[in-house]
Formats: sequence, structure tokens, C-alpha cells
Amino acid sequence: MPKPLVFPQASPQPVVLHVSGLCFAHGQVPLLHDVAAAIPAGVSLLTGDEGRGKTTLLRLLARDLVPQAGSCVLVPERASADGGALDATRDPDAWRAAVFYADAREPKWDEWDVDAVLGHLRARHGATWNATLLQDLIEAFALTEHRAKRLFMLSTGSRRKVMLAAAFASGAALTLLDDPWAALDGPSRALLTELLAEAAEHPTRAWLVSGYDAPPGVPLATRWTL
Repeated sequence: MPKPLVFPQASPQPVVLHVSGLCFAHGQVPLLHDVAAAIPAGVSLLTGDEGRGKTTLLRLLARDLVPQAGSCVLVPERASADGGALDATRDPDAWRAAVFYADAREPKWDEWDVDAVLGHLRARHGATWNATLLQDLIEAFALTEHRAKRLFMLSTGSRRKVMLAAAFASGAALTLLDDPWAALDGPSRALLTELLAEAAEHPTRAWLVSGYDAPPGVPLATRWTL
């Protein structure tokens, strides 16, 4: 049985997400056991060797996977319509609206064109979606000419840029990014770093980014290792 995994909060920023007792197993093989976390506003980095469960943890936090046990509670200003805390188990639809996660590698997106993908994600995060910012990011990520293309026609990097544009336009209380620099060209990597540096200063929203190294120029609220 794995030891309990506790992510300490080492930041003066207010806590956005509380995780307690989170457990998940693939079949009979336990992968994450009794995970506890206090994720503050700003940008946090999730690191760990291959196969340690980084992507699985992000999918659990997004409720793309359902844990065998444990709770996830959002407590930012806009977590719920009435301003109170939001529990992933009690209100999964509201949770998915408040938490952004989209994996560009998933085959389910293959037959969708770029505008259809963005429209789907806009509908999910409609209350906080920033259409003006999205348009700016489509141009900045050089996606304008690809908008009518289906995702299977795009390179891995361009697929990722579609989801990154949506992530920052979503206005989500918690944004989960899985190895977001992978397959990006140099200008897009620089733009992503700039966007995360701005996100690091946000007082009420949190970004949890998985990766192997801390991004240069991005102040981290916390750094955790699986």
C-alpha cells in the first residue's frame, strides 16, 4: 500500500482547492493513496517521474476520472453561484464548469474542427468565458488559419495550442495543464510562459501545471513531487 501523499501549502496566497483522502487504483493496483492538498491561488507545479500518476491526478481533480475515495472542494470567490464552496461529488456539473481540463491528445477530438472544440468548451465555461481574450490568443498562437480544420489534421503542437487558448479564455477557478510546453514551437513556448507569469499573480484563481522542471520566469506558489 502506498504511503499517504500530502502536498503542503507553502504560499501566502489564499487556498483555492482543498483535497482530502483522495484514492485511486487501476484495477487492483493502487496508484494514489490518501492524497491531501491545499492548492493556493497562482501557479503550482506538479512533478514526478514517468508513471507516478501526474496525469491521473489531474484527471481526478477535473472529475474526468472518479476516485474510489476522497473529496475535492473549491473555495474561491466564484466557486459556486451563491459564492460558497463547491464540492466535486455533490455537484459534478458545476465542478466541470469551474475547473478547466482538456487533453488535446484524446481521440474524441479528432473529428471536431477547431471552432467546434472552442464552442464546446465555451458552453462548458460560459459564465466566466472571455471571448475577447480567446480571439487574441487564437491570433497569438497562430491558429487563425486552422479554425476550420478538424483536429486530426493539426500537428500535436497546434492541437495543444487550441486547448491552451481555451484554458486561458475559460476564466476557470482552477485550471489544470498537463505538460503544456510539450511539442510547442519557440514563440508559443514563450507566450505560454508569459501567460503563466501573469497567472501567478492572480489573487483568486489557481493553475496546476504538470512538468519535469520549473518554468523559467514563472513564480510558483507551490512545487509538489509525486
